[in-house]
Amino acid sequence: MFLAVLQHQPEEQPSDAALMEQLLRRDTGALERLYDRQGRAVYSLVLSLARQAGSAEEIVQDVFLQLGRNAHL
Repeated sequence: MFLAVLQHQPEEQPSDAALMEQLLRRDTGALERLYDRQGRAVYSLVLSLARQAGSAEEIVQDVFLQLGRNAHL
């Protein structure tokens, strides 16, 4: 009996620009992927400016909410 071993090939991830194009087409999954990819960096930047974790979290949430709402403008 032979067993076939399938190699898992990771899916190619879309660029941020491609995700923005998807967001323009109202793909909410694109916003989630952008947040997963960029949320930590945005939080770090905002935290360095705001110097309060609670405020930084709120600002990051607002940034991504506004991005989702206004991407088509």
